[in-house]
Amino acid sequence: MTKPAYLFRSKTGLFYFRRKVPADLLTVYGGRKQIKRSLQTHDPQEAYELVRIEAVRSDQEFTEHRKIIKRDNSRRPSESSTPMSVPEMKRRALLMKQHMLEVDDELRVSGGFIEDEDHEGYLLRSQEQLDDIKQAYARGDVDAVKSHIREWTKNESDIPYEVSLEYMKALIEATEIQLARKQGEIILTPEVPPSEDEIQVEVPDQTPDKIKGNTLRSVFKKYVEERQPKGNTARDYLAHIHRFTQVLGVDDIALDDVTPTHIRTFKDVLVQLPARVPSEMKGMTVLEMVKAMKGRDDIAPLSAKTINDKALSALRAVYGYAVRNGYCDHNPAQGIKVEVSLRKQKAGSDRLPYSVEDMNKIFRFPVYTENDRPIGGKGEAAYWLPLLAAFTGARLEELGQITKDNVRKERGVHYIDLRELDEAKTENSKRRIPIHPELIKLGFLTYVKSIKSGRIFPDLQRGKDGKLTSSFSKWWGRYARQHGGWGKEKVFHSFRHAAKDGFREGDVAEDLRDELMGHAPRTVGESYGSGSSIKRLSEGMSRLTYPGLDLSHLTKW
Repeated sequence: MTKPAYLFRSKTGLFYFRRKVPADLLTVYGGRKQIKRSLQTHDPQEAYELVRIEAVRSDQEFTEHRKIIKRDNSRRPSESSTPMSVPEMKRRALLMKQHMLEVDDELRVSGGFIEDEDHEGYLLRSQEQLDDIKQAYARGDVDAVKSHIREWTKNESDIPYEVSLEYMKALIEATEIQLARKQGEIILTPEVPPSEDEIQVEVPDQTPDKIKGNTLRSVFKKYVEERQPKGNTARDYLAHIHRFTQVLGVDDIALDDVTPTHIRTFKDVLVQLPARVPSEMKGMTVLEMVKAMKGRDDIAPLSAKTINDKALSALRAVYGYAVRNGYCDHNPAQGIKVEVSLRKQKAGSDRLPYSVEDMNKIFRFPVYTENDRPIGGKGEAAYWLPLLAAFTGARLEELGQITKDNVRKERGVHYIDLRELDEAKTENSKRRIPIHPELIKLGFLTYVKSIKSGRIFPDLQRGKDGKLTSSFSKWWGRYARQHGGWGKEKVFHSFRHAAKDGFREGDVAEDLRDELMGHAPRTVGESYGSGSSIKRLSEGMSRLTYPGLDLSHLTKW
């Protein structure tokens, strides 16, 4: 029997599939000149059959890789007499990084794995390659990326040094991720924002006499009338819809004319917008802001969480309502979101809780030790709001709205009634919060009695967003960073996270903790009934504890 091609037998008698990597695919395989895979057999007859299967499989693998290369080549710029802008050159560096990681993704999906006996050597070579690139970057030697720059910009000369450094950084980051993946880390390939030309999308004629059926804005109006969303939700949703139609270049659009492509384009634009609009960008359209953000590394962009949970969620909610009520047949926003790597999720963009050590520092700020009342702290709000947040777990805006009439007593239990606030985040936010013994000890009830009527923090004024505590929240961020030395990962909301830990420390049951903090029930069964008795709530609240927290220096009000 003729020995099949690509069959190789080791000294131990184990059969392997071994095939040379085509020259045009060498970069896809990280420079490896051959594919080597164990057939996991010592039997020649079985090996003959398996090697033919592997040969067909490798043919398919090569074909798929060539398709990817062809697709990625379409992203590369063609020869043009128009010089490419520096921001676009830098964006192309990100495309190069994305391409390297997508090829790595495809290789893994298609089964182009590394045998155990080759793995250690591969990691060593990859690390050496990475070290070489980093050393070149440290020296400012950009020769290593000149070929990449030519390939992705079609520019033979006049490459600014800053652009070359961006390609060096992209090459280093891509190589680091590839190496981390080979060591078992799960890291998603990042998305690259589209260029200005790619933002343009085709939309059917949306002039009033051409629109057929229900429109996005008209159904949104029905959604608001029927659902009556709480607080600023309706206003925020309308702002996101306005941004969406701006991106499409229309005032309104028929529901059936919106496609997933339009939603994806909207998402791609949002990732380029600033988290907070600086004064020089106010009044700009969305696309004008995208252009103004080019090269502005000093301005933080919108986070994936904000885009997913607010902007895209708004479109999903309105379309979900439209589908349920028969205004359209599909929800084009379903499933579309900004992907975040598991590593980033673990690192966390969410706020961190205040630790007991942090709170020992906080409750020794000048507000508590020197009777300091900064203007931004809004009088006694500066003193009581942090204490209330720590010993209730309530949201800042909930606490800011409390009136004298909201502080009540039932069956010997003093509590704060949040069921009648002007704005409640959800139905679960409408709740009773027993006043913690520590707050009573510090004189909170005495303070409330000193208020004649109305809100107990009368100096709080509504901001442009309609919230009472917007300016206080900003002041607290500055004040706490000044005296506590924390970064922006710890904000007023960190008290709420701390309270959750405090309830766990006191071994408070999950359902009771959720009820006290205004979270949605975790099970269907928990959603029935009118909630816990005031006595049970009081028992749970009294067990909220922070071992090591010392407030003995605070004088009773």
